[in-house]
Amino acid sequence: MPYCGAVLELSAIDLEPIASALADQEDYETATLVDPANGETIFWSTDGGIDGKTPVDLDELDLIAIHPLPSRVWYEDMVDFAELVPKKAVARRLFIALEGKGAFRRFKDELHRNDPRLIEDWYAFRDARANRRAVEWLLDKELITEEAAARYFDDHPDPASEPPEPQRSLIYVPVRLPDDRDGIVRGGAFESESEAQKVLDIWRSDGRTEHMAIESLPVYETADEWQADR
Repeated sequence: MPYCGAVLELSAIDLEPIASALADQEDYETATLVDPANGETIFWSTDGGIDGKTPVDLDELDLIAIHPLPSRVWYEDMVDFAELVPKKAVARRLFIALEGKGAFRRFKDELHRNDPRLIEDWYAFRDARANRRAVEWLLDKELITEEAAARYFDDHPDPASEPPEPQRSLIYVPVRLPDDRDGIVRGGAFESESEAQKVLDIWRSDGRTEHMAIESLPVYETADEWQADR
């Protein structure tokens, strides 16, 4: 039910606890409440009320309870983020992790197996989405003006609307040296296929390798993929 009192100044409201409450899917005996007079958040529990000592029914409080959004809303954030990951192999593994039960845990585990920068990007993406939903919640409760919400959305666009800058990544190219009688395939890590070809040409000119064209060699996006295919 919307609040019909005076609107609040959005810049004075801490969005983080509102965003966290909207995402909370685990605890049904506690709640986060918002004081419509000043926008402050207050913790409530069935056993301790709002002062930690006195049980009180939510309906008896002149505060607005934040009800969590469905888990599918936050699941879509992971899907949208995976679609933006520039490394196709990493994105593919993220999509696999999102299949079936336990997707939230597997998604986080997969992120931690990759570049730490990817984890930072995910947290920034997740928090930006969550804060936008907090503003939407405030607007829905008529605690802020439509103009204030519109300004916030303009200043904080949906992170999925603009793909992130491509991450600096390496490609892994297997190279067999002429004197490798043991059959071991060496590997080189390069920033691009053109750089790899330049290095291969230099190695060929000083006799370290045979003539090889990058187009004829398998290229891997991670060292693990190269090792697994050896």
